[in-house]
This record gives sequence, structure tokens and C-alpha cells, in this order.
Amino acid sequence: MIVEDEYLWIEAIQEELKDTPKIPLSECSSLLQEFVTYCLQSQGGMHFFEVEDFYELVESKKLTRDMWLDFEYDMAKYGELIFGAIEIHADFDEVNDAIDCVVTCYQSLPYYFE
Repeated sequence: MIVEDEYLWIEAIQEELKDTPKIPLSECSSLLQEFVTYCLQSQGGMHFFEVEDFYELVESKKLTRDMWLDFEYDMAKYGELIFGAIEIHADFDEVNDAIDCVVTCYQSLPYYFE
């Protein structure tokens, strides 16, 4: 059973961001769209794009350099607005096995989009 109080953070984030201009998610890269979706589907509201998942997607060609470049373009375009809601810990060609995550998406990320 889900206790309503567990999700008060959603209301707090929505209230905090209510006057922030929303980004049309449909105009964003497929990778950013996936990150937002994963956050919304996660019980805790966060998504960790782990190194293992990165390698698996690249190997299966479900993640390409062009997709990553589109994501980087989004970050350059919207990064100032969503600063703090998403962190990129690696570059497509320079993923370090010593890190756990390539990208960390925080609870507030989905609420910057419409």
C-alpha cells in the first residue's frame, strides 16, 4: 500500500517550479525523453544511467554517437534551466569504469518538461 505522504516531495517540487518555463519534451532528444520517463516511472523519482547499461546499449546499437550528440545539444540548449536536475559524469568516448553512473537524473528533472 502506498502512503500518500511518501510522495509529498512531488508536490513540493511542482510548487517550487510552478513559475519556471516548461520545456516541450517532444522537442527533446530521445535519450533525454527516456531519462525523464525513467524518473517518472521510478518510485524514488530518480534515474541512474549506470556504466553497465551504457555499454550494453552502445553494444546493441540502441545508443549511438548521434543520439548522444543530440542529448548533448539538449544539454547545451536547456542545461542552464535544468542545472542541478541532471548530471553528466562522462563523455560518450570517455566512460571511466571507475564511476558507477554515466548520467544521474534527480527527482526534479521531469517537472521542467511539458
